[in-house]
Amino acid sequence: MTDIVDSRKVSVMRDVVTGQFFFSVRGQNHGDSDVYTCSFHHCSCPAFHKQVTQSKQSIYCKHQLAARIAISLNKLKIEELQQNQWKEMLNKQAKQMPVPFKQKNG
Repeated sequence: MTDIVDSRKVSVMRDVVTGQFFFSVRGQNHGDSDVYTCSFHHCSCPAFHKQVTQSKQSIYCKHQLAARIAISLNKLKIEELQQNQWKEMLNKQAKQMPVPFKQKNG
């Protein structure tokens, strides 16, 4: 996880109009091709879906932790986005989100 922070793979994507932001974190296991969208409460990575949402083994995934550490160490890239860029980025990331799991009846 510290490799993610040390190699500055954590970016803050910020909407210049509204001030809203999310973290973009490049993964370390499969090269730089995996980019996950994170907030303090969610991440688009498969581990978040499995370990945090379904099995509740963790309260954060490593991408969320890397974002928090990067904030503390001031090792973030900050990208200011215009509103149209912001919408495009969110739409792109929404397509990569895992399908919500079905709740068990009973």
